[in-house]
Parts: sequence; C-alpha cells; structure tokens
Amino acid sequence: MKEKTVEEFLPLNPARYWIMSSLINKRHGYGIIRHVEQISDGEVKLGVPTLYENLKRLKADGLVEPAGETTLDTGEVRKLLRLSGKGQQVLAADERQRRKFMVHNGPALGVPL
Repeated sequence: MKEKTVEEFLPLNPARYWIMSSLINKRHGYGIIRHVEQISDGEVKLGVPTLYENLKRLKADGLVEPAGETTLDTGEVRKLLRLSGKGQQVLAADERQRRKFMVHNGPALGVPL
C-alpha cells in the first residue's frame, strides 16, 4: 500500500489536532489528556476511548512513535509517545492551513489576529 502524502492527512480532525499538538513533546496517555485540557484553556476534554482510538490510528499512519518510558512517583511505568518526523510535517501543514483561514476570514468573524 502506498504511503499517504502530508496533504492526504489534511485537514486534521479536532481530536487528532489536539493530540498531535500535545505530542510535540513526549508524553504518556494521561499526560496527553491533561496537557490538551491545559493548552485548550479547559475547552477540550479528551475521553480515554477517544485518545486511544486516535493514538492507534496515528501510530498506524506513522505520525506518532514510541519515545521510551517514564516511571511515575507511584512506581508505575508509562510508555511515552511523540510525533514522528512525518507527524511534525503534518501538524505544521495543518497549522499553515488554519492560519491562512484566519488571515482571510478572522476579521469577518470578529476574531483578532
């Protein structure tokens, strides 16, 4: 099967966008949920099924990759993930599209740039 181009992943659905934005730095599952809530000012709350269904697809698409493990204070070991090189390209391309939209439509929508 032919590998998808960056453009074929666009536009990212909201869950993928927030998960990938969180994985600019390596994180484990619960860390992603907390970080997304933080960077969205509490507006986005990912459910566990949504997170793991999307992570499964992102891994299969080669956009997210393993990044080692971390041990919590409780002694529990968590697997870390991060964006792959292709994942970084896809997220950057999606950001460029969002910015173009805002430059052209933001003022009409009353959204300051």
